Amino acid sequence: MKKDNKGFSLVELLIAIAISSIVLMALVMLITQAVRSYTKQTALAQIQSDADISLNQMSKNILEATEIKIEKLNGDVTIYTNKVIEKKNSTEVGIEWGYYYESATQQLWYINSDKSEMSLVCDNVTSFDVRISKDSIELDTATIKSIDRNPQIVISLGLQRMNEKRIVSRTFSTRNQLNDNITLGKSITSVEGDKDDVVNTLKVGNTLSAAQIIDYFTDN
Repeated sequence: MKKDNKGFSLVELLIAIAISSIVLMALVMLITQAVRSYTKQTALAQIQSDADISLNQMSKNILEATEIKIEKLNGDVTIYTNKVIEKKNSTEVGIEWGYYYESATQQLWYINSDKSEMSLVCDNVTSFDVRISKDSIELDTATIKSIDRNPQIVISLGLQRMNEKRIVSRTFSTRNQLNDNITLGKSITSVEGDKDDVVNTLKVGNTLSAAQIIDYFTDN
């Protein structure tokens, strides 16, 4: 009399292993996708939080600005928003305060004009740009015909967290009338036919170089 064989055959065992492998792989893929999604959302939330904090701080300075001076050089960008008179060695000196983006270190600083005082605003900054809205100025070709009393300043801040990148742009208006206290640095773009441009005050009747219009103004 033959006994019943209650064990698994080799074929059944292989099928069971194959099914288990498929289920396990699906589970691993599901977990991996969930981790990636969580990591991405965490990074984007951190970027948004850092951008909000930095731009809100800049918003207050621009709102109360007594001047706007923008300088761009070799990837670095500086915007001064305030000038105060301080005494140094019994001499009154005008000290400007604003923001300085150092492209080499990807750091954004709140600084004074001689950089004797610097406070870190944000790091891992992939880009930083400051421009004046073209809606705030009327040009006749390149000659300034009129300037809004409260010009609009457009700031773009690029941030990176955990391989996620995002650029956040916002437009701010000054509360104070700046009159002739808006200054642009030299252009960083080379335009054929342009004369050697210099630091230029935005004043009715002054002429901007084509490169300055490209580098310091935006349609936004």
